[in-house]
Amino acid sequence: MKQKSKLIVIILLFGMLLTTGRFGQNRAAAPEREDRQGLKEDDVNLLFFLMDRDKNCKISKQEWMSFMSAEFDKLDTNKSGDLDPKELAQLSLRRSNFSSTGK
Repeated sequence: MKQKSKLIVIILLFGMLLTTGRFGQNRAAAPEREDRQGLKEDDVNLLFFLMDRDKNCKISKQEWMSFMSAEFDKLDTNKSGDLDPKELAQLSLRRSNFSSTGK
């Protein structure tokens, strides 16, 4: 279960990076960091297990969006259709719980 939580945090952070992070900015303005690490093989395998519904070894945009939508719904505890700071803080708690395991 901890591995699934780790993957969920990775996916949500990646999604946030795509929409608000340096991917949305001019690449020339921010130098490339060399200390970045990709997903480990176990994480990739879990990602495909969770998201690849048609088992074609590819994740379609629809599969990605369905998974992210479900994760959003889990964070939206008051079911308002929006994430408030308290709900979004759950993501930080999940992340800190994961980092405290040392994995």
